[in-house]
Amino acid sequence: MEKSFDRYFLAANSFEGFVSHFSDSYSAESGYKTYIIKGGPGTGKSSLMKYVAIRAIEKGYTVHLCHCSSDPDSLDGVIIDEKKTVILDGTAPHIVEPKYPGTCENIVDLGRFWDSENLRSKRIDIINATNINKSFHKNLLNLVCIKKTPKVEAAITFIYLLCLIFNPLKNTNDTKPNNKANGRLTSPTK
Repeated sequence: MEKSFDRYFLAANSFEGFVSHFSDSYSAESGYKTYIIKGGPGTGKSSLMKYVAIRAIEKGYTVHLCHCSSDPDSLDGVIIDEKKTVILDGTAPHIVEPKYPGTCENIVDLGRFWDSENLRSKRIDIINATNINKSFHKNLLNLVCIKKTPKVEAAITFIYLLCLIFNPLKNTNDTKPNNKANGRLTSPTK
């Protein structure tokens, strides 16, 4: 069985603001099981999805890797069509909540496993890093919300086309995703 995967973005900033297609990634009516992962930054949401993706590819399933639009090294989702299984990062900015709780979607709360005492000891660093990250997102939103003119639209279209042509996420020589090398997944060490 050929092992294959492809890569997508399910969300992005746009002229209309933040756009998310997370809810379009599965069909409750078709029997998909969706696991919505919750938890703060660094709790292992993306690492868990990478691990599941690697195992599914190794078993010969076709896997759709959904990368984070603001950090392409990070995963926001994994879709395994043959198993009718979807795993999504349900945290901001692409908050996902169950439409059919328990029947189609289940919440996986990785926040239950964090070490609160250790995190409290690094409180100032965490607060500063969070505030810096928020300011980057705010500045990006200001940039994205510039007036839509034909010149601006042409420039963005040009950049978009360059990204399609020179897409670092799509390497036709890849036979398997890898964890960190050039933004691709690597198989975890055994």
